[in-house]
Amino acid sequence: MAVVSLSSSAFELDNELPLNPTIRGYGRTGVYKTHILGKPLIMVTLPELNKAILTDDRNFALAYPGMLAILGKRSLLTVHGVEHKRLRRLTTAPINGNEALSMYVELIEDVVMTSFDEWASMNKPIELLVELKRASFKVLTYIFFGGRGYSSLQPLTQLFSDLFGGMFTRPINLPGFPYNKALKAI
Repeated sequence: MAVVSLSSSAFELDNELPLNPTIRGYGRTGVYKTHILGKPLIMVTLPELNKAILTDDRNFALAYPGMLAILGKRSLLTVHGVEHKRLRRLTTAPINGNEALSMYVELIEDVVMTSFDEWASMNKPIELLVELKRASFKVLTYIFFGGRGYSSLQPLTQLFSDLFGGMFTRPINLPGFPYNKALKAI
């Protein structure tokens, strides 16, 4: 991804702008140690090394720290390899492929248009992320549970939001923290 950099020579595109001081100091190694927001980070820019890391399930975990406690050991998001492929085939069959997805275009359009109408009729500002999650939940429940899916699962919307809100945060199990809310939602 290109980064637009403002410099004395006007606008300049540079693919590795944040790493330039490191590259100048140590050369183009393809692996760089840096800090982002005070946390150490290793950046890998070599495609073959990225592939090796992303396909090595034995030495590298592809999950957030609290995700295993929230989703469990047999969740699609926490298992890897052959078991992941098997579970993915079972759970994504209804939405896999262009033909399957094309069946839901009208549904998605209806949900989005209805949501727009609801938002327009509100006399107060809306929280866009919350409303987009609600619309996504409507589509997912319809696909997996049928036409009455959302109406029967609507009370679970807040639990769904709490669950996903805590998956990608630090696992701090104290009242008020997103991780704690996610554990309560299970």
